[in-house]
Amino acid sequence: MITIPRNRIICADARDITKHIPEKSVHCVVTSPPYWGLRSYGEEPSVWGGVSECEHEWELTEPRRNRSENDATSKKQASNTGSYYNAKSGQICSKCGAWRGCLGLEPTPEMFIAHLKEIFDGVYRVLRDDGVMFLNMGDSYASGKGSCHNPGGGANSLGKERKEAEVHPLDRGNVSTLRESGLKPKDMSMIPQRVAFALQGFSVIPGRGLDAAAGMLATARESGQWEIVAAVEGMLKAWAMATAFLSPWWIRKDIVWSKSNPMPESTKDRPTTAHEYIFMLTKSKKYYYDWFAVRDTAHPETQRNKSVNATEAIGNTSIGDRRKNYEKDRHVVYFRNRRSVWEIATQPSIWDYCAKCDSYFEGRERSKIRKEYLCPKCGKPYKHNTRKVRGSANVPGEALFDVSGLAEFDDREWIPQCECDIGDAQPAYRRYCPVCGAHDAWEGHFAAFPDALPETCIKAATSEAGCCPICGAPWKRVLESTGTIDHDGKSNTTYKKGMAANRLALLRQAARERGEEYSNDVETVGFASGCECSGAPAPVPCVVFDPFMGAGTTAIVAWKLGRDFIGIDRNEIYIKIAMARVERLMRAGKQEEMEIA
Repeated sequence: MITIPRNRIICADARDITKHIPEKSVHCVVTSPPYWGLRSYGEEPSVWGGVSECEHEWELTEPRRNRSENDATSKKQASNTGSYYNAKSGQICSKCGAWRGCLGLEPTPEMFIAHLKEIFDGVYRVLRDDGVMFLNMGDSYASGKGSCHNPGGGANSLGKERKEAEVHPLDRGNVSTLRESGLKPKDMSMIPQRVAFALQGFSVIPGRGLDAAAGMLATARESGQWEIVAAVEGMLKAWAMATAFLSPWWIRKDIVWSKSNPMPESTKDRPTTAHEYIFMLTKSKKYYYDWFAVRDTAHPETQRNKSVNATEAIGNTSIGDRRKNYEKDRHVVYFRNRRSVWEIATQPSIWDYCAKCDSYFEGRERSKIRKEYLCPKCGKPYKHNTRKVRGSANVPGEALFDVSGLAEFDDREWIPQCECDIGDAQPAYRRYCPVCGAHDAWEGHFAAFPDALPETCIKAATSEAGCCPICGAPWKRVLESTGTIDHDGKSNTTYKKGMAANRLALLRQAARERGEEYSNDVETVGFASGCECSGAPAPVPCVVFDPFMGAGTTAIVAWKLGRDFIGIDRNEIYIKIAMARVERLMRAGKQEEMEIA
């Protein structure tokens, strides 16, 4: 029997997975690592690669553009301290070549992908042979600047706190440093695809290495040096085969996360980014996948068309009969297999955490947080005023915000109490903790994905009935068809015999002859053990793992679905936030306290 540390959140480096979790013990992995070059999370740098016994001598991996306030050319840049922020791309040891920095801030895509691959090699070892990993990855552009908004958390996820949290645009270098990685200004980095290829077995050749190989092959072909051509091609083939042998992941599907409320972008020369990728990876061609748990409901318009087409195929083409058939079908619910485009809206954060007093506020508790606007010049607070927008004869003071055209309701406004001319500047915004009174100790996670995303992944890759407590095999869903499954085969249709449409038309006609309505649906009649362990006790919950736990969204969703969880993150603040969120959920359900390592 495998002993698994269930319901634990561990403060550790993601590279140390196997030190905390037994091999082949996790059923499902749902994670979203830091994106390349998008933001700094304020973590302490760690050492990657090199020789552990080396007495490192660190040198900067730049040159990069170090901007100062004297470089500002506009009022916007002059008032935005983030314009001068330069995220360090780490340091290189001059002796052993080790790199010191934070994941996601690597100077090149190749180094970032190599570090991710090192982490997911550990994930591969702890994932069961029938397990599934869902990897969410976003992309970035090869320009000098990154994006300071949250690509996964919605437009309101940062608010006024982005600079307090050091969430600034990152400098990914100038033209020369970009070309070293084979990128051009305004070029998409294609990081999700590069990571997927690396995990599948095709590592990414560095830009300089690719140019060198292409130059060698071209020169050798022009001069007729076919021995060199064969040698270079053989080296590339051997490298590809060796990499594929060392990376045995299966990529079963590239899923598109379509955001119905994406973050607006100021660009006018390309479409606004409204999607990210989720790669579904497995360790073998056979694995556990519960399609029934994540099936889609077919659109009613699609069912209307099916009804009309099937009726025409049978030969009954009168308008009255078609309308009659549609009236019957529109009350029937049809289902289909989950498709590869998931439309899931982003969601803003609904909680706050004060790091000074370790206080956590969620839902209505957030109303206790006192808000205040201050004049950016003299620092005098604005007056908080409640009034009626319409239907009020006397409105004291002058409204700071334009509320014309709004419906009638109580609207809270902030009115300046000084005569300072602030021009286009915005008032300073503060929120005070109701416990300790601090206004500069708020912490949050600015890249948390919505609950619906891990919920879909967990339902598909784990059994809601649990798994065997001895071997860990998930229990399998037993399905039974509820529709018409046989026909006489004598009816005439316009479809050729053997076609799926022909069989569908025959089944629909057979069902109507019996006074029924055809429904290509199944229902769950129970669950069966997925192993042959004798004398096994009742099943236990399946285990969901997230090596980049962050604020604990994966753990919360897993617990709500009746699964156990394990989370790892090296950021102590995120660990405290995840602990507070999950423990509150457990106390509400009168469960035992979560174990924290």
